[in-house]
Amino acid sequence: MKQRDIRVGGTYRNRGKGKTHRKVLDIWLAGLRDNLEIVTFERIDGQYKGTVEDAPLASFARWAGAETEWEKP
Repeated sequence: MKQRDIRVGGTYRNRGKGKTHRKVLDIWLAGLRDNLEIVTFERIDGQYKGTVEDAPLASFARWAGAETEWEKP
């Protein structure tokens, strides 16, 4: 996905089989000098369900296959 398509409140599945889902909680600027945007997200399924993590927006966008409506399997 493109970085500009990632939004706060959106739920995204991974590329490939799309079995992992993450909900974006916040997008923030880590440093004025580097202009590094960080995504804070929650894993909403799987072994690490409920875990909140940060990742660079560029990395998250590469991980994300598509935005999705979350429905518990």
